[in-house]
Amino acid sequence: MTLLDNIPQTSHTYLYLERWANGKEGSITDSNGHGVYRFFPMKRDANGNRIDQQTNFDDYETNPIVATGIIGYWLHFRKNRNRLASYTTWTKEDERKDTLKIFTDYTVDKLNQYIEREQDAPDSWRRNLTREFYTEFIIQNEKPLNKQTEALMEYITPSDRQMVRDVMAEYMLFLEEKRRQFKTIPKGEKPSGNFVPTGQTFVKTTKVTNLQLTLIMQRLSMSHKLDPDANADDWLKLFSGVDSKFTMKWLGTPGELRDLFDMLTLKSGSKDTGYVTPRYGYQKIVLSHFTDKDGKYFDKLKGQKSISSFQPLLDDCNFMLQFMTERMTEAMKTIVREHKAELQEQGLHYNTTAAKNDDRQKVRNKL
Repeated sequence: MTLLDNIPQTSHTYLYLERWANGKEGSITDSNGHGVYRFFPMKRDANGNRIDQQTNFDDYETNPIVATGIIGYWLHFRKNRNRLASYTTWTKEDERKDTLKIFTDYTVDKLNQYIEREQDAPDSWRRNLTREFYTEFIIQNEKPLNKQTEALMEYITPSDRQMVRDVMAEYMLFLEEKRRQFKTIPKGEKPSGNFVPTGQTFVKTTKVTNLQLTLIMQRLSMSHKLDPDANADDWLKLFSGVDSKFTMKWLGTPGELRDLFDMLTLKSGSKDTGYVTPRYGYQKIVLSHFTDKDGKYFDKLKGQKSISSFQPLLDDCNFMLQFMTERMTEAMKTIVREHKAELQEQGLHYNTTAAKNDDRQKVRNKL
């Protein structure tokens, strides 16, 4: 019989052993029924006789935790050969579980606790809590519990220690497999609700003005890349540097959206600061503020295909950013002055002075 068999499987049951592997006397017991086993030392009187005294359950120094997590659950439901320690499960086969059922039932119990806790969060409606539990939460939650269970090792035999370590190691492999399953997206299927948007926005640098950004928005809308009904105020808020939660519909492809903001944050091959910042993590900001035509968040931008037909539009936007509006106006005036004859010949030159005089004449005639 191993020393593990001297650990009661039922809660609130104390089976005192006169000598554990470390020489201590007492009981390893789940005192509250929550799968947290603590060591309760045996008390003796002056004559060496065991006596019962009221236990201070808040005293974790005298009554330390020695096993919790998956091992705490395993100790409850493993097959135990000690009748005193397992008397309530001895005749109830449904309460004696094999390893896979122990792993499965413990994990499902943890999952239900996680969902119960998280479902009251305001954003729970758009989160896949089950997938989130398996891919982000459970493994990180169990690691410190396994670490805490190392305290049990001094109380049990070397073969018992190996058994406990094997159970913990196999359970972590079980969880890794579960995480792999939930991270694997079947072909043609999109993950639902896994992305949690941020309110972070971009910050304009001195290289860009609101007017230029507005012109870009209009250009994108006219090309049916950005929803024509998108709120102009939201578009400018996207570059305000102030946290704000809003979305706009992107009618183009995810690759086009990525290329647009790749250009805005830092032109490919350039070491200069972009028109807007930050560069690092910019894709998460974009994913947080743009949805597809159906109002669903894009899964990812990284690795999306660039569309060659989008490049001319991207070049137009880039051209508007390279020249401040005042510089563009002066450049156009220079072009008109230097090519006035050619423009008149083609009927493209408008004599503003003559037009104004003609307008005034029309007004006087009407009087």
